[in-house]
Amino acid sequence: MENLTKFERDALLLVSVGAVEIRALARSLPDSEVRSKILAIADGMHNIPAILAGEASERQANAELVGYGIRDLQTVLGRNQVFG
Repeated sequence: MENLTKFERDALLLVSVGAVEIRALARSLPDSEVRSKILAIADGMHNIPAILAGEASERQANAELVGYGIRDLQTVLGRNQVFG
């Protein structure tokens, strides 16, 4: 992966922060299937952008975590497509 611009890095980090906020808001909802799904999506989204916005060594060291996050997001979103 090539080096990201500051704009791209900031955008990815903003998505990560947004996922944290979604998770915090969802936790205040009563227990339900919708709440569980929102939390699962937010959990899957959280680490991926933060890792991808990091340095090449950080991306390489955490590639497995990104893969797990993608798999979990695909599962909770009902998609079986593999990106790559």
